[in-house]
Amino acid sequence: SLEGLWVAGPDNHIDDLISLAGGENVAADAPTQWPEYSLEKIIVADPEVIFVTTDHRGGSAGGGVGAEKLEQFRSQARWARVSAVKHGRVYELDTNTLMRPGPRLMDALEAMAKALHPEAFRPSSGG
Repeated sequence: SLEGLWVAGPDNHIDDLISLAGGENVAADAPTQWPEYSLEKIIVADPEVIFVTTDHRGGSAGGGVGAEKLEQFRSQARWARVSAVKHGRVYELDTNTLMRPGPRLMDALEAMAKALHPEAFRPSSGG
C-alpha cells in the first residue's frame, strides 16, 4: 500500500531544490521536515507535478519506492483525481542522485526543472 507516504516538508534540501527548479512544494507548510502524508492530504493539495524517488538497485533501500510501487502509484484509481497523475506528470528521480549531498544534486535539480518547465528546455526552431 502507498498509504503513509513520506514527503519533503520545509527546510530541507529537497524543498530547496523544488524552489530552485521553479516549483512550489505543497508540503512547505508542514510542521516537520519529513512529514507523513495521507492520500487524502495529497488529493486536497492536488499537486500538478509529483516526484517519486526510486531505487534501481531493487527494493526500497534509501527511501526510494521501487519501480513496482511507482507503477502501482500511477495505476491506482483513487490517485486519478490528483492533477499530476491525471496529466501524466509523475516523475521518477533516482534516490542516490537526490539524497546524497554532492555534485549529483545538480543532476536532480536539472531533472526537476525539466519536469516542471519542459517548454524551457525545448530546442528553439531556428532563427
